[in-house]
Amino acid sequence: MPATTVYMIAALNLVSGLEAIGNVPIAVLERTGDDTEAFWNRSAQILCGKTGDNLCSLPMTMMRDNTNPLGLARVIRYAGPNGERRRVCAVLPPAEDVSPMLTATGVSGGNTYSWEDLPSSAAARVWLMLQNAAHCLDVDGGAGEDKRADAFASLGTTLIFGDPSFAAPGNKSPARVFAYYRNADANRWAVNLGERILLDTWKAEAAGVVQARTGCVLVADTSSRLDIDLIARDRQIAPDDVCIPAGQSGGPRSGRMTDANLWIWMYQTRLGAPPQPWTPLKTFGSIQAAASYVWDQAGKLSQR
Repeated sequence: MPATTVYMIAALNLVSGLEAIGNVPIAVLERTGDDTEAFWNRSAQILCGKTGDNLCSLPMTMMRDNTNPLGLARVIRYAGPNGERRRVCAVLPPAEDVSPMLTATGVSGGNTYSWEDLPSSAAARVWLMLQNAAHCLDVDGGAGEDKRADAFASLGTTLIFGDPSFAAPGNKSPARVFAYYRNADANRWAVNLGERILLDTWKAEAAGVVQARTGCVLVADTSSRLDIDLIARDRQIAPDDVCIPAGQSGGPRSGRMTDANLWIWMYQTRLGAPPQPWTPLKTFGSIQAAASYVWDQAGKLSQR
């Protein structure tokens, strides 16, 4: 299965977790190209199947952005069989080949950005899917809810991709660029929180791999720093942090693995980056646990 598909499936799984959190059905629509009538008909079928209500006869003409490459979210309110008020959220996924430049322009609201800060198409699609879906739980559509949706998307994208490149000097994880477009504080700390989880996971994995391969003990240094983007990366492993196995001159001696030198252990000593295969959201016991965590943290970050 292509990596882009794996990432998008993980994003859709997170979206399904939002349903239980917000107690609102979220219907993921399908693209039908330029055929607007076909889009309306298919959307009605999906909404009927999702809610179990007879929405097939509802006019779908308010869904006029079916070709929007960035996707959308629309809350539809309707009367139930007994006249009770109900709602369902319709989410149109971003286009498979959504343009990174168009994404940056749309997300930033037309503000100036650098071509170096463009997301990949895969990251843009995941981030937009999560950001759009998070608005299904909006109450008043205010600035705080917009920050929450952004933070949900940035934290979720970080934990879905698990990209280790940010551990090295000067590199960014796929979600980091969104902090440059808008809601910079909420987005920045969402990515920092995700990267904290990733670093701690990889340090523990790397220590286990080293011990299994060489018998040398590596101590994974604990850290509570969340400003991951400000941690200076080491250029080499300090002599006192080098692990010397038994049988070698001066050994044995335990080594030390830190946020700053992890990238050297991963890339230059061929431990692997990351040390164990990454699967989206692998640090959580279930999709619902992942969705609840990401949503809860996004709410807190939106208050910054």
